[in-house]
Amino acid sequence: ETLRMNIHIVTLEHKTLSSHYTFSNGYQVPEGRIVYIHAQGIHYDEELQGQNPHEFNPFRHFERNLPAARLDKSLITFGLGKHACPGRCFAINGIKLALHFLLLKYNIRNINDEKVIAKIVGPYKVPNSDKRLIFEKKNLKKMVLP
Repeated sequence: ETLRMNIHIVTLEHKTLSSHYTFSNGYQVPEGRIVYIHAQGIHYDEELQGQNPHEFNPFRHFERNLPAARLDKSLITFGLGKHACPGRCFAINGIKLALHFLLLKYNIRNINDEKVIAKIVGPYKVPNSDKRLIFEKKNLKKMVLP
């Protein structure tokens, strides 16, 4: 869900084939034009994502039991088909390992507890570098484990 809502690429750029292309709805793209896929639009499409696609719901696709590195038209963070990222499984495992460590060892919060909005720079969404986070080391000795 985090990958869906925070995709870092707003649009995916691809050139068309050497000849014009006609979509099933009749829309035509002339030869030589550059076509952009609005990735964020796919990730916020109610038909693909279900109710309230703009709200964070960690259990949105839980019943489908799909891995985060999957290739699926409802999540194009790592691309699709022959253009899919070959390192996506490695990347997901690295993200999980880093998050596990951070969540286990630190309490993380914003300085002023306000929501951080990403900046759009060209086709990319980047973290707002003006905002700061506080990482407070947890005292694991005081934690009671079952």
